Amino acid sequence: MIFTLSAILGMCLLISLFSYYIFRHYLQNTLIQSTETSLRLLSESMDNSIDEVYRLVRYCQTDSNIANYIEHNPNPGSVLSVSTYDSFYEECSRNSSYNYMPRIAIVSQEHYLQVVTATYSSTADLATLIPELPYYEELLTADDYDFSPGIVSDPFHRAGRKVLPVIRPITYQYNNRQAGYLFIEISADLFTIPLKDYSCPSDSFLYLSIAGHTYIYENGGLQEFTPEYSILDDLSTYSLTGTTQISKIHSATMGEQILVTTPLNMPDCYLSQSISHAERTNQAVLFMGILACILIGILSIGVVLMLLMNRMITVPVSRL
Repeated sequence: MIFTLSAILGMCLLISLFSYYIFRHYLQNTLIQSTETSLRLLSESMDNSIDEVYRLVRYCQTDSNIANYIEHNPNPGSVLSVSTYDSFYEECSRNSSYNYMPRIAIVSQEHYLQVVTATYSSTADLATLIPELPYYEELLTADDYDFSPGIVSDPFHRAGRKVLPVIRPITYQYNNRQAGYLFIEISADLFTIPLKDYSCPSDSFLYLSIAGHTYIYENGGLQEFTPEYSILDDLSTYSLTGTTQISKIHSATMGEQILVTTPLNMPDCYLSQSISHAERTNQAVLFMGILACILIGILSIGVVLMLLMNRMITVPVSRL
């Protein structure tokens, strides 16, 4: 009898351990894939806005009117300057990401055309001040878009709103020699507005990485911080697509987390979200409750069968 009871308990224990292992693997896989799907939808929303910024840059670099303005470097108020500004402003206002670009400027040798979305227009001499920015030369001479400065304070705004600067060269019409450049400020709202509408658990954290700068989304804004974690394991096999990276990380302040990371349509820029620990725990507790009920049922049935077998077989045999 004791042997039979021990066998039943051992079988229940093995079933419990095996079931928990399978459930934990399935739960982790499900949470990762659902987070990846949501994160990709969020990144696609940001990518659409970024693509519109790229489209405006291509327009400014290829438009013949802008090239003509750059080459002749006309004085403000001249016919060429006014006509170029009108077509430039019309193109900017048609861009769906126009509200995310608080300042757009075409700068020639000595003069510039500026479009601002705010209710004021800066009186700063951009043609003189932009070349003095610490990141001017690096961004201008880069082969592709360079976002290495990260999100900075607007140097031409008193309140110091947060912007991502873009500087791209504009060449002459008939050769590749630089004649001027395009200066665009991308507002941090391009990232924070989609993040505000994004629903995630309270203990799940959202991160934005831009060319080596890491920002955490908190209180409706992006706060730069230095990560304290180290990658412990690579879980990319759980990914639905090959572009998303899943890693297990450990933070001194946040503990162990599973981080889902998807790239943005910007060089060396990524969007990340950590898997909710509370959701994993709640699901595990629910499963353990269900498993406990099943095991109690199995154990009860085993005990009843053991008592029946004892009464039907063991007792008569003992009497014989």
